[in-house]
Amino acid sequence: RSDPNDYRGFFFEAVAQGQLDEVSRALTALDLAIRKAPQETELYVHRGNLRLRQKDYALAVDDFSQVIERDPKNLGALLNRAVANFHRRRPKDIIEDTTEVLAIRKDIPDAHLLRALGNLMSGEPARGRRDFDAAVAAGLSQQAVETWRPVFYREG
Repeated sequence: RSDPNDYRGFFFEAVAQGQLDEVSRALTALDLAIRKAPQETELYVHRGNLRLRQKDYALAVDDFSQVIERDPKNLGALLNRAVANFHRRRPKDIIEDTTEVLAIRKDIPDAHLLRALGNLMSGEPARGRRDFDAAVAAGLSQQAVETWRPVFYREG
């Protein structure tokens, strides 16, 4: 904060506050950083992630959308926007973002899983199972496989 024109001090304060689980203080510091450097997409990614932690999914979507508007192939922002839209129950948006991610890189298990969930929410269980199987093939963690398999493959 010694140089009021430099956003990085506020950014690093936000990172530290976030690690201390002081999310409100971290958001305040990020807001100050964004006022100093509104062109820095990394600031919006961090603020979106903090908003996810607070379960403020609509505002998180806004932040990730700011990043995607400037950098349409930002995988982190696309995936995190899909996560926020999963919590908002917006399957069409989940499918759009994860399809974009998978067009860039097919080896991201979470993208396949999120799209599988979007398809399931859209009433497309066969597509959901195909995407779930692709998530497993791409290296989805064993814990996630055990958690989600019964959702896609009803047993019993």
